[in-house]
Amino acid sequence: FLAYTTVAQPDSHFKQITVAQGLSSNSVNAIIRDSKGFMWLGTSVGLDRFDGYNFKKYYSNPLNNKSLPDNGVTDLVEDAIGNIWVKTYNGYAIYDYKKEYFIRDIRTYLIKMKPEFQRLKSIEYIYVDNDKNLWIYDSEKKLYYYRFRENELRIYSSYERKMSSSK
Repeated sequence: FLAYTTVAQPDSHFKQITVAQGLSSNSVNAIIRDSKGFMWLGTSVGLDRFDGYNFKKYYSNPLNNKSLPDNGVTDLVEDAIGNIWVKTYNGYAIYDYKKEYFIRDIRTYLIKMKPEFQRLKSIEYIYVDNDKNLWIYDSEKKLYYYRFRENELRIYSSYERKMSSSK
């Protein structure tokens, strides 16, 4: 893994970071830099948060439902309100910065944001677009589009052009 850093100078430099410096694995599957400036690195053996100096490591623990669902992290993305969405080999989780733990029950979390998410069945795929809006595809072939800033949810069905919209 190579870290790219810039300081208020025209010259930039790269720093190689490996397991010798604390990275969980030299094989990194996903990388993001969040709005707080942390680098998140998803590996097959866990998730690492790097502040530029030190790593904080997150792992799955079958006895702790506030840990990752699996150590194999395949994708990372940040939404409009700063949640870190983590895709693992065994499903999704959301990192809650305020409580410093992972939320595995995404459906319940979404229903608290917008009750209309009760229609959501098993999550197949989650995507956050360039405007940090949330797209969720479920097992019933429905697409849920949530705009955080407007608190608006639109639900599209593969059988209908536009199924419903709520603000």
